[in-house]
Formats: sequence, structure tokens, C-alpha cells
Amino acid sequence: MTATTASATASARLPRPSVARAEWIKLVGSRGTLTALALLAVLPVAFAALVVANTPSTDPPGVPGDDDIVANTLVGVLVAVIIAAVVGANAIGNEQRSGMICTSYTATPRRHRVILTKASIAALTTLAVGVASSWASYLVARPLQRRQGYVAPSYPEPDLLSGPPLRAVLGTGLLITTVALFAVGVATIVRRASIAIPLVVAAVILPGLLSSSDSVQRFAQRWTPFAGFAIQHTVQRPDYYAGPWQGLGITAAYAALALAGGLVVANRRDA
Repeated sequence: MTATTASATASARLPRPSVARAEWIKLVGSRGTLTALALLAVLPVAFAALVVANTPSTDPPGVPGDDDIVANTLVGVLVAVIIAAVVGANAIGNEQRSGMICTSYTATPRRHRVILTKASIAALTTLAVGVASSWASYLVARPLQRRQGYVAPSYPEPDLLSGPPLRAVLGTGLLITTVALFAVGVATIVRRASIAIPLVVAAVILPGLLSSSDSVQRFAQRWTPFAGFAIQHTVQRPDYYAGPWQGLGITAAYAALALAGGLVVANRRDA
């Protein structure tokens, strides 16, 4: 083995911060991704405010009920997961469509590094924006709820610094991040962001929206990517069929499987 070959082999085994730097530059230089992240910060908040403002008021104020007021303030996550799917799918789908992914693979022959770096950057950005958006959604929507009668004694003010309310807000950010990772994996497999986005959105949202019976809803909440929405639950209700972390774990498992499948497929392709 020559000195040059040995040096190249050794460098290939070392961490490649240059890969992360290159992928970060691509993200910052992508108007589409930056626009999507900006929308992720704003649209969920606006959607949550719109839904809560149009929720029927309690009569009289504070009348007993089992409404999950924290989860209701975070309803903007329905919009957020769509945007997260766009961010995740575009992280690799755009390069695959244009053929520029070949350049990335040439610069970094170990393709899993490219894919995992893209996934990491998509995850970190959506997590930061998603958590901030979730906090803002609660702060904007909760006063609207109080005006509609969702007050003590039946609806005491949640403590967002501890317990289920804190888990719901932070967990919403984790759910958004998980969807972005799911989209990276699917886009790597199908090679088109335009195909990956609707597939991911349908897998995450439709099972819950199309469930027409208790048995179907139970299955959707326990075994489909829709299960992750359980992370927002802060009360006990008969129509909540999965625990918060159990549900998020199911969605994370789908994301992990998609990423693993993407790595296998990418390594077997010519480009």
C-alpha cells in the first residue's frame, strides 16, 4: 500500500465536518427551504389561532368537560408536519431530481455520510423552528380559549414548565422533526420530492382523519405514523388509545425504517 493510498484510506475513516459545512451552505442557499422554515414558524401559529377562535364557547364559562386544552392550542401541528415533509424531502430530493447528487457522492464516496448529514441538518432546523412555533401557538391560542370559557375550575391554567403540558409542547417539536426525517428517507428511496411529500403527509395524517370507528381509530393511534400525535395528549380520555411516548416512538420507528431503506437503496444505485 502506497503512502498516498494509506493517507486516503485513513482520511476516509475520519469525521468529515466538511460534509456538514457543505450541506449547511446548500440549505442556507436554498430559497425554497428557507421559505419553508419561515412558514413553519408562522403558519402553525396562525392555524392554531384560527381553529381555537372558531371553537364553540363553553356555557357557562368553566363548565366541566374533558377537552384537552393544551393539545387544542397545538392543532397547528397539522400544518407543521406538511411543511416538515417539504423540508425533509427537499433536503435530498432536489439534488436527486437535478442530478447534482452525483457530485455530492463523488466528493463523499461513503453515501451514508451524505444522507445522514442531510437528515441531521433537516432534523436540527425543524426541531428548533418547530419547538419555537409550538410555544408561540400555545401563547397565542390560550388567551383565545380563556375568552371562550375554558377556565378554572374545570380547565385550570396549565403549567408549561413541568409535567404533561411541557412534554406536549416540546414533543410537538420532536414530532415535527420525526416527520422531516421520515421525509428524508422516503425521498431518498423514491428520488423525487414531489412524490415523497404527498406520501409522507398521507402516511402521517390520513390514518387519523379517515378513521370512522373506534377499532380503526385505535389501530391508527397505535400502529400507524399518525400515532405520534399522542405526544400532545395531556388528559385522560376514552378516545386516546396510545401513550404519548409510545405514540411518538411508533412514528420514529417508521422514520428510522425509511432512513434505513434509503441508505440501502442509495448504496445499491449507480447514482
